[in-house]
Amino acid sequence: MDVTLAGLPFESEAIARARPAAGLGVTLPVIQPEDLVVYKLVAHRSRDIDDAKQLLARHHAAIGLERVRHVLAEFSAAIGDDERLGTLAALCRELGL
Repeated sequence: MDVTLAGLPFESEAIARARPAAGLGVTLPVIQPEDLVVYKLVAHRSRDIDDAKQLLARHHAAIGLERVRHVLAEFSAAIGDDERLGTLAALCRELGL
C-alpha cells in the first residue's frame, strides 16, 4: 500500500479519479489502473517496469493508453528524458497493444 499526498497536478488527478474498493472490512480509495501504470513507469525501476507490464496485460481493456502516454510525455518533458515513453512503447509492442 502506498499513501500519496498530492503535490503534483497528476497526483491530484489520480486521487480525484480513485474509486472506493472494499476489503477486510475497510473501504479505501484505489487509483485507476492507468494512473498506477504512470506511477510505475515514472519510477522506472526494473520491478516497477515488470509491475507496469503485468498491469497492462491484466487490465488493458480498462487502461486508457492515451492518458498514460499524455501524462508520461509531460513527465518526460519535465525531466528531459524520453526513456519512459520508450519503455511504454516497448511494453505495448510486446503485449500486442
